[in-house]
Amino acid sequence: DRTVLIDASTAFRVDENWTYGFPELSKDQRAELGTSKRISNPGCYPTGFIGLTRPLVDAGILPEGTSLTVNAISGYSGGGKALMNIF
Repeated sequence: DRTVLIDASTAFRVDENWTYGFPELSKDQRAELGTSKRISNPGCYPTGFIGLTRPLVDAGILPEGTSLTVNAISGYSGGGKALMNIF
C-alpha cells in the first residue's frame, strides 16, 4: 500500500502513532518520514520555534528541558478568509 496520510490539523501532532512532519527535527527524522504512513504536519508557530531552538539544544547551548515561552502574534490572515474579507 503506497497510501500516505498527511494531517494538517492539530489532531495528531503529539500522537505517538504519527510521525511529526518536520524533517529538520533530528538526524533520523527525514528517514522516519520516508517510511511513515501517517504524518502530522507541524504548524507555522512550532516550525519557527523548533527550527530556532532545536539546533541550540543539539549543540548543548540550551539545556534540554529548559522552560521557554514565545510571544507570537498572528496577522489577520490567521483568522481565515472570513476575517480577511472584513479587511
